Amino acid sequence: MAIEFANYKVKVTEGIEDAVMAFLDEAGGELQQGARDTVRVNTGQTKGSYEYKTISESGGAAVYVGSNLENAIWEEFGTGEYALAGDGRKGGWVYRTEAGAYYYTEGKTARRPLYYAYIKKKDKIESALKAKLRSL
Repeated sequence: MAIEFANYKVKVTEGIEDAVMAFLDEAGGELQQGARDTVRVNTGQTKGSYEYKTISESGGAAVYVGSNLENAIWEEFGTGEYALAGDGRKGGWVYRTEAGAYYYTEGKTARRPLYYAYIKKKDKIESALKAKLRSL
């Protein structure tokens, strides 16, 4: 009687990788939308700038969520008197808008759109990962 060995390592590995990438895509979309829902809106430019990107490398996979606009940094960490680390400019300042209007400010409070998106969606994201891996 002959014993036959079947190796499904490649199929299993591919299945896990596909599930992880699908999960990261979902998680990135959730965090992107959460940040867009939390950010202050004046022109909508910052709100529309939040994007996510999933990557897969030989060492693992990841999703990156963020914005390429400077204002997104200010929304996340605040400025001036209201900077989260307390290291912002003190005493206020005047600035000029592109339209030519002048304004006095002591800074901008941090809204933390990415941080709060993560806090709000964390349990949902963890549950989605568990469900994806259980379905394998």
